[in-house]
Amino acid sequence: MPKVLVSGASIAGPTVAYWLAKGGFEVTVVERAPAPRAGGPAIDICRPALTVMREMGLLDHASTMRTHLKGMSMLDIDGQEISRTEGRTISAGRLNSGDIEILRDDLARLLLSASQPDATYLFGNTVTGLEQEDASVAVTFERGPPQRFDLVIGADGLHSNTCHLVFGDEAPLTRPLGIALSIFTTPNLLDLRDWQHAFGDATSGDVIYPARGNTELRVNLGFGIGPEDDVHGDVATQKALVAKRCWHLRGDIPRLIEAMFTGQGTSLALIGAFVLAMELIRSPEDHAAAFARCEVRMRPCARTRTRFRSSAVS
Repeated sequence: MPKVLVSGASIAGPTVAYWLAKGGFEVTVVERAPAPRAGGPAIDICRPALTVMREMGLLDHASTMRTHLKGMSMLDIDGQEISRTEGRTISAGRLNSGDIEILRDDLARLLLSASQPDATYLFGNTVTGLEQEDASVAVTFERGPPQRFDLVIGADGLHSNTCHLVFGDEAPLTRPLGIALSIFTTPNLLDLRDWQHAFGDATSGDVIYPARGNTELRVNLGFGIGPEDDVHGDVATQKALVAKRCWHLRGDIPRLIEAMFTGQGTSLALIGAFVLAMELIRSPEDHAAAFARCEVRMRPCARTRTRFRSSAVS
């Protein structure tokens, strides 16, 4: 039975863990956070990610957890409404599309619960070293004894700790887009009721909507960044950057930024985790061939979604 370590327990990690465990692999998932992470945006599960959810037996449950936004208003920089529609929102697209919009943390918990019976989870831990051996990978952890695995899968997102350990400096491997997105949760200070607000100009924008039965807000602030901006600093540094770049936005934004101080890849992750797991199950003794097939299948999808996201925020 191949022994696999997955780093990251958000979306892709639990998904690949579920499928590999079903395929007979012995799976361990390590996650730096001490518990499943709360917060995050509402995300749109679209085809073929809906098919993955259906095959996992989670589609009906996910449907009951979907958001209930009824439309959106576009605002000017002063927070005044300039247009409205009941046909779409920024976060979900067309409301009659058949896709499912769900909060990221709700989806993560759903995937975690599906994979936990067959996979071992190590929360509050992280990989500190990876050493390639002839037929395995020697892994050291921040906590606990070292172990050997047949495969290690990095599912810990952009600026991944696993990728850093394997490839070193990420600069040659990434292409900065010159933009940042800050997502945080506040109480529903605006009393929004199943309705989304959005604003955008050449340098910044926001998308704000209620969640949890209209008791809280998910605030998404996008803004341009330069080489001097530290987007990888600690939380306090990141909050200071948000304030620096977004205080010029008027209306309710200053109040939401103050509340922050006091208080489009999810579908791709689902699909990629499923494809990777299926290819590894197809040839469990030849992971190199499985990786190659996975890349061939996923590259067009990844390129399409990256182009869409880049144009959507530009």
